[in-house]
Amino acid sequence: MNPKVIAVLLIVIMFGAFLFVTPRGREFREKYIDEHLGILGSFFKGIKSKAAGTTSDEKLSIQLSSVPLSDFNGQKFTLKGQGFHGSIIPEFVVFAGGTVRFKDNFVDVGIPNIIGTVSFESDRIKIEGKTTQLSLNDMSFNTTSTDFTIVGIPIEFQLNDVQENLMTFQTVSGSLSWGGLKGVPPLLANDRLELMDFQGLIIMDKNKISITGLVSQMSLNGVNIGI
Repeated sequence: MNPKVIAVLLIVIMFGAFLFVTPRGREFREKYIDEHLGILGSFFKGIKSKAAGTTSDEKLSIQLSSVPLSDFNGQKFTLKGQGFHGSIIPEFVVFAGGTVRFKDNFVDVGIPNIIGTVSFESDRIKIEGKTTQLSLNDMSFNTTSTDFTIVGIPIEFQLNDVQENLMTFQTVSGSLSWGGLKGVPPLLANDRLELMDFQGLIIMDKNKISITGLVSQMSLNGVNIGI
């Protein structure tokens, strides 16, 4: 071994013995070294605590458009005071325990506030829950909180302020874009899509559905896309 290396090692060992074994060495260590090491440790501990406590409220803006109604089968949205407005071909309408019948093939539905759900099955929409106000074509009902159920084929509708922890499409087709995307938005064809912490708007027009809003993260065919 190099004599210079041996000499350096011996000096280090002797200095260490001086600091930890001799009374004068312990006094020197406590006075000049331990205090500064403690400050340095607190500094790094503070950085670690701040990093661990940092959260981000940033969201990813997304838009999914030109989605066929059939791809919404199985979706269910919980409403806590949001409204529903749209036109349907009615198959079943119950309000305040009584069945409502229509001569017209199309019914304009207006419900300004709903405590309930909106779900999609077999290319049908089902709106059910409680409301204090309901309009069906030219008929309007204003009551205390009353149960209702509406089932039919949607022609057009709008759902505002939808909030869902997770929206999963086993297969979905349409055009997908998101904030920061460069280039032409990808066209989906029977792809799997998951939207986490969705907040936004769902609109159906001309037999196609579009979703616009914010998510904390998105997964497309198992690949995560997020902030």
